[in-house]
Amino acid sequence: GYETIPVTLPPLNPPSAEGDDHDEQVDSVINNVLIGLGYMEVIHYSFTSPESSRLLGFPEDHESWKFVTIENPLTEDTSVMRTNLVYGLLGSMRRNMNAGNSDLKFFEAGKIFIRTETGKLPRETKRIAGLLTGARYEKSWRFTETPVDFYDMKGCLETLFEALGIGEARFEPDPAVSFLHPGRSAAVLFGSNRAGVIGEVHPDVLARMDLPQTAFVFELDHDALINAASPRRRFQEIPRFPAVARDVAFLIDRNITADQLCSPCLDAGEELLESVHVFDVYSGSSVPKDMKSLALRFTYRSPSKTLADSDVSDVHRRIVDEIIKASGAKVRGID
Repeated sequence: GYETIPVTLPPLNPPSAEGDDHDEQVDSVINNVLIGLGYMEVIHYSFTSPESSRLLGFPEDHESWKFVTIENPLTEDTSVMRTNLVYGLLGSMRRNMNAGNSDLKFFEAGKIFIRTETGKLPRETKRIAGLLTGARYEKSWRFTETPVDFYDMKGCLETLFEALGIGEARFEPDPAVSFLHPGRSAAVLFGSNRAGVIGEVHPDVLARMDLPQTAFVFELDHDALINAASPRRRFQEIPRFPAVARDVAFLIDRNITADQLCSPCLDAGEELLESVHVFDVYSGSSVPKDMKSLALRFTYRSPSKTLADSDVSDVHRRIVDEIIKASGAKVRGID
């Protein structure tokens, strides 16, 4: 009986010096950041409709058509395993809008399943996806109903990547994603590795799914986030000395991105350069038709002293020259 069972303590693993498991830390940061930004987590069934790939506009040779088929499905709409998370988010958007909810922020973490040609088991990949649609703020005496745009969602991802300690995240235009607007979509890159996509849902997809308003989505590879993330915080002293800012407006080919313009100065390795960002884009009558004006603000700071103009001038000149050399840009106002 029970009296013959020896009394033993349960095996316990002592806590590691590193704290919680890295994957769990990353997942916790992802959930906390997105919830803090106002997103609601949704969970969909892994079963979906074989029509999902057609409705999202995937070409027939795309892996999203490689469905894992359910032998005895309850309905046709749940007869295959999902190959993306975006279709489920758009379905939730439609159901909520039918119920009168038009300002929506959703995210989901879950697996997709791709049929393999050689093995019996499918390839399972975990993804993180999100959807944003409706007004930026609830209408009130203080705010008008301004609709969300691409940069609202891009800002959410930038906040997430900063919290995860991913310093090499960047966005590159990618017009080839079938369910995204070709002029308002981008690939998400960690260094040289593609980690996902972000953009406005293609109008044809909205029409096919009977969705009456613009929506923005992202879908990221979970493994890419895990491998790139370094969520442990390190102390950094508040700057003791003031910064010096220099503004320059460049005239460039309209197809050159801000990232292409900023990369040369960030790669130059100038220690005094703290940051560079775009603060104005102009393409009016005073700018040639095939060009645009992109204004950058360069911020310089020294950790050991207050910078004088003479300290900044040479460094700033080298950076501007490097940008001109790399991109063929011209400084506006200088012939």
